[in-house]
Amino acid sequence: MESKIEDIVNMCAPCQATRHESAHAPVHWWETTKNPWSRLHVDFAGPFQGKIFFIVVDSFSKWLEVFLVKSTSSQSAIKPLRSLFATHELPDERVSDNGTAFTSDELKTFMQDNLNRHIRCAPFHPSSKGQAERMAQTTKDFLKKTPEWQDIDLRLSRFLFNRHITPHTSTGRSPAELMFKIQLKTFFDKIHSYELPTAKHEIGREKSFNDGDPVWVRNYSTGPKWVPAKINSRNGPISYAVELDDDERIIKRHLDQIRIRHVAEGVMT
Repeated sequence: MESKIEDIVNMCAPCQATRHESAHAPVHWWETTKNPWSRLHVDFAGPFQGKIFFIVVDSFSKWLEVFLVKSTSSQSAIKPLRSLFATHELPDERVSDNGTAFTSDELKTFMQDNLNRHIRCAPFHPSSKGQAERMAQTTKDFLKKTPEWQDIDLRLSRFLFNRHITPHTSTGRSPAELMFKIQLKTFFDKIHSYELPTAKHEIGREKSFNDGDPVWVRNYSTGPKWVPAKINSRNGPISYAVELDDDERIIKRHLDQIRIRHVAEGVMT
């Protein structure tokens, strides 16, 4: 009886047309890329908050790029891709769905000219689009948490910077480290590592002065080109306040405008 029921249901057109989806197939794991910028996953996202975004993800490093675009046309994909190719290099593969922009002759010609292979995903099947789909959702989730009155470019820049410096769960390393083999400096890195830089002599030795050191300083008023003075204080990375010997005035001079003055047995040389 069960077999007969199955046969009847299989022959019933309305039943077949309205049945639930079949069990999901096992998730397709993309072949692991061995180098940065080899395989790119691309997708459009939106309209969201009245904006359309073009998403590009490097499968190796998880480096993310998000562009504000006017439409989902081929040109809206070609323009940011051309900019990225000029910055990073030509990739080997591009993964996208079968959207009109990605299958157009215009984009196909552009990719062929750049020797880039196109891998297509199944339509209406977000999971097969992989990383671009997930990053598009991550981008939208972030924008939802920020006030819409803020400038969209500012919000995207902050989001992308945080993504680039944060270790990814699948790699354990930041996208910047895998992409460029460097750690991007953050605001806190610059605070902790800040030191006053020192200038160099022409012969390569560090040039700096201590308070009270006798020096020659460049004179820009009447009289000699160089006049005697002494260091009063350092007031910047490469500038000093100096006290003139003749009238005890304190003036400011750049490091390049100060020379060592040797004093021996009370005679200046």
